[in-house]
Amino acid sequence: MNINNINIGCEKSQINKIFGETKIVKDKIIRDNNEKNDDILDVSLEGIRRQEMLSKEEYKYSGMTSAREVWEDKIFTEKYRHSLYTESGSTDIREMFRLDRPDEYALYEKYMHNFLLVADHEGLDAAIEQVYNYDLANLEKKWMDEKLFQNPNYFINPSSSRGAVLDTLDLAFSDKDHNVSFDIFSELSENIEDIWKYSSKFSIQLTERMFENLVSPDKDTQRSMIDLLMNKVNELKEAEVNYHGSKAGVRFGIRIIDMDNIEYYARYGYGKQRVYDIKGNSVKELLDFLND
Repeated sequence: MNINNINIGCEKSQINKIFGETKIVKDKIIRDNNEKNDDILDVSLEGIRRQEMLSKEEYKYSGMTSAREVWEDKIFTEKYRHSLYTESGSTDIREMFRLDRPDEYALYEKYMHNFLLVADHEGLDAAIEQVYNYDLANLEKKWMDEKLFQNPNYFINPSSSRGAVLDTLDLAFSDKDHNVSFDIFSELSENIEDIWKYSSKFSIQLTERMFENLVSPDKDTQRSMIDLLMNKVNELKEAEVNYHGSKAGVRFGIRIIDMDNIEYYARYGYGKQRVYDIKGNSVKELLDFLND
């Protein structure tokens, strides 16, 4: 897969420039954390105070986007896919597994959750008797043998091209006000929390087959997918602009299962507050619930 085949209105030089700027911003944040700890602490405390005031006093009016919130800047420390492979071999292998084979990862994750749950409550012997399944238990190992350790001297990241495409989409659709995060998900997963795993105002998740449409060599297929993403990102941004109320930490997300099967989500609340998740068939349904 070649990320330069993904035409989202950016020239190759622009894409390279975007990646370069991202690295610089990230490095700057790391340096600031090392050199100005007192300032970072003050900003964090101020951020907490602002969030508390926002939930109690500030009212977001429709017709304008909300101010960027402190929690949105955590995104640089949350994403691993742009650095999944380093010379030292420092890698988030589970994330590689998830991006490369999302359905198998979902099955493995569900199996391990159930196994550990029984083991924790009833003991290891009970978990082995009730839950253990050789094929499911070895999904990750089988994948590692097939994809990760093809060369005996070093491992290869099989999901690097997918990660590069997702990073390119993030950078192309995010703006100075809010971030947009793209990701691949499996319909076999029951974990809705994954929609909100990045600190982005907007989250877009694609099934693997829809992602493959995006990187398809067929230009018409690819163009249709890009147009769909552009429309859906605009829908979410318009929803955020049209939201009015005093709910804190309002976020929007969608899951694109097929071209004509799209789920809409919203979330509000964070920290010590109770978190509420909303699911609808359109952004209008979300706004009907959210708007005070």
